[in-house]
Amino acid sequence: MIACPNCRQIQPTEDINTGRLTPCPHCRTVLRIDAFNALLRRNADEAQPQVVFEQGQAECYYHPGKAAVTPCDGCGRLLCSLCQVELDGDNLCMTCLQAAKDKGTSSNLQQKRTRFDTIALH
Repeated sequence: MIACPNCRQIQPTEDINTGRLTPCPHCRTVLRIDAFNALLRRNADEAQPQVVFEQGQAECYYHPGKAAVTPCDGCGRLLCSLCQVELDGDNLCMTCLQAAKDKGTSSNLQQKRTRFDTIALH
C-alpha cells in the first residue's frame, strides 16, 4: 500500500485518510497519509466504474458510458466511482480539487506551513 518515506515500511490502512498526523510504527516519523478512494478498494471490480446499461441513466462527465454515482459538490458535474474524491465531507472532481488547492480554500490540501517557533531561531 503506502510506505513511510523514511524507513520504507508499509503503513497500516487505518492510518490512511484520517486527517491527522500519526507516527510510523517502525521509525516513529510523524506522517499524514491522504490517498484517493480507489487505492483503498478491496478488489479491482470495486475500482472500476459501472457501465451505463439503461437509456437515460446518468453518465460520468469525464468517462462517458460509465454510470454516475454522485454530483461534484463544487461544480455539479456527475462523477463515476473512479472520479469521486472526498475532501472535507464534499465529493469533488479533479478540476475542483485542483481549484481548491490553487485557491488555498482547504486546509487539508496545504503543503506548506509557517512554523513561527523556528522563525525566532534564525
